Amino acid sequence: MKILTVFLAITLIAISTYGLITGDRGPFMLYIPLIAGLMFITVGIREYPKQKSSAFTYFVFSALLLMVGVYNL
Repeated sequence: MKILTVFLAITLIAISTYGLITGDRGPFMLYIPLIAGLMFITVGIREYPKQKSSAFTYFVFSALLLMVGVYNL
């Protein structure tokens, strides 16, 4: 689960850096909320056994980000 979180974080950073450097707000920028939502889900799953309240917060934010991501597509 940690490897998936790191992979999603690196992908998110790469897409954001590409957008900042090129100034292109093309189709890749639409995937940022989706990737961030998936990353928050993986962090929430990992945090659930330790702290249920913070995991719930991650799940709420991931749901909001996924709704925004699907709406933008």
